[in-house]
Amino acid sequence: MKVINTFVQLNNLNGKPIQGEEGSPLTLGQFLISVLNNCPKEKNFPALKAFDLANRLYKENFVKLDEPDLKKLKTLVEESSQASIILIGQVLTLMDSKDVVDDE
Repeated sequence: MKVINTFVQLNNLNGKPIQGEEGSPLTLGQFLISVLNNCPKEKNFPALKAFDLANRLYKENFVKLDEPDLKKLKTLVEESSQASIILIGQVLTLMDSKDVVDDE
């Protein structure tokens, strides 16, 4: 199992926080929820599994995922058409970082 720190803040290239909901800084968890919400139904996660994961990303600062689901989530991020390539690159880099995603 892997543990994702969902509370990591996402920043612009100049290091300033990207604004999320209601002007608060956008977090990794919020971004991943958005990716799950906007992915095609047939992609990687069945609806109930995506819903469960989105709820956990919303409610918990540290979310446990097995390796196959983490890989599927990374694929969804990489294929996302809802975000800029710079934001996608930042999220993929974070998801490969031991500071953000580590063994349980």
